Amino acid sequence: MKYILRQKSVTAVQWKGWPHKIKGLEQHPKYPQLAFFNALEVYKGDWIITHPSGDKGVMDDYNFHKTYLAVG
Repeated sequence: MKYILRQKSVTAVQWKGWPHKIKGLEQHPKYPQLAFFNALEVYKGDWIITHPSGDKGVMDDYNFHKTYLAVG
């Protein structure tokens, strides 16, 4: 699904917890209920965002919906 922020669109996928797998997501070394993505902790319900530049990031659900609007 695509979302928009000030005329910039991003691709985002929400992590639903294990066993939901997303490319690049690994099991957290200390806390098995969490995940690890690009050295960032990912909690169930967090969004993994891919920017047009190819950069990726993680955002919690509250801030994601405060920042982005669904466009399709």
